[in-house]
Amino acid sequence: MFDMTPERFKAMIRDRSFTSEEVIAFTGVDKFTFRNWLKRGVVEMGEKHRLGRWLFSPVDMIRVSAMVDLVENIGMSPSAASGLCDEVVKLLDTFVEASIANRKEGVRTSPLLAPLDHYLIVAIVAKDKVSYRHAIRQGDLIVFGDEEKQDAGLLMLRVTHVVLAAGLIIDDMLEKVKAALDERKA
Repeated sequence: MFDMTPERFKAMIRDRSFTSEEVIAFTGVDKFTFRNWLKRGVVEMGEKHRLGRWLFSPVDMIRVSAMVDLVENIGMSPSAASGLCDEVVKLLDTFVEASIANRKEGVRTSPLLAPLDHYLIVAIVAKDKVSYRHAIRQGDLIVFGDEEKQDAGLLMLRVTHVVLAAGLIIDDMLEKVKAALDERKA
């Protein structure tokens, strides 16, 4: 997708060069909702430029896109969704770090076991605690990444589980970021 080294990619996804208007356009978040999240500090993202304007990175846009899915499509509260969005960013960071390690060892293949868009994050909600498990979608199964390699049918997940298609969100947002950066160059 991006023709750059993993180290340069790591810096690029944290570079805050996108405006609020661009984040709103790329993620589909309602502008009033977005401004409310910023004002209340619901999601740790963005920073104010010395001139007072907010600037955002591609990672911030991935976080907002995940928040939109969780709040609008699943009905989670923004504060509850925030923790799950951090897991999406951790997935991307894990991929980048594995890519850097592969490159140092002379391996040029992807560090992912499956295409990025197959990666899921499952939030397991107990009374006052939420835990997260990373998984891969294989047809109608969800395969968890722990030692037990437990399989769970998609329909077997209970109401206490929230499944977020983290890889799809990352893929989609990075495509939009690439298009925006290419447009800026033109």
